[in-house]
Amino acid sequence: MGEGEAGGIEGGSVRGRHHNSPHPSSWYTWYAELAARALSRARSKGWNRITGLDPAPRGETGYAELIVSGSHVTSCRTLKASIEDILPRLRPGILVVDAPLHPPYHGYRASERMLLENVPGARLLPGGLPGMRLLSLLGYSILHLSVEAGIIVFETHPGSIRRIHRLPVIGGKDIYDAVLAASAGLCALLGESYYIVAGDGLIVFPGRKCKAFIIKMIRECLGGVTS
Repeated sequence: MGEGEAGGIEGGSVRGRHHNSPHPSSWYTWYAELAARALSRARSKGWNRITGLDPAPRGETGYAELIVSGSHVTSCRTLKASIEDILPRLRPGILVVDAPLHPPYHGYRASERMLLENVPGARLLPGGLPGMRLLSLLGYSILHLSVEAGIIVFETHPGSIRRIHRLPVIGGKDIYDAVLAASAGLCALLGESYYIVAGDGLIVFPGRKCKAFIIKMIRECLGGVTS
């Protein structure tokens, strides 16, 4: 996945887009293996593009794109725009999304329960809430479009990242959460992340040892200084 590579998601609206048949649990298992191999290749190359999204079913979506070399962030670009304007900007690399990558559901998915059990302090909203149903539709559409474009996509939860690592919100929450989502991707690339796989999702979540890299990215992307 190099800087000059073409690709990405071309045009089209994803708001309210429905898919007739949800992925079976075996698909998520297969995709998790594919994603793990992609992370391994990225580590061996020592370079990658990592994008974080804080998608909004209505309103503006936060976007943060990191270009990294090893553990060094060489550039960071942020943007707040409609999801339709942001999707064409996505290019091959690692995409981390603050949304369920699953059709609407009730309660908690198995992958979410695993996150809650293994990461003390994590808190999630149940899927049956009206806002979560809309977010699930959007996240599942992004998953489909990303797979079709050859982009490896993971799910994460910036609100829990902020809470566990005791990070203040700096600037607008949408862009800030996109930066935190991208940070979860970098932590996964560095092998300092929880990698949660179940038949209904694939979640990456930064471990406590990765807090220094998260703070570094906040400074690089937003100019914020925290401890």
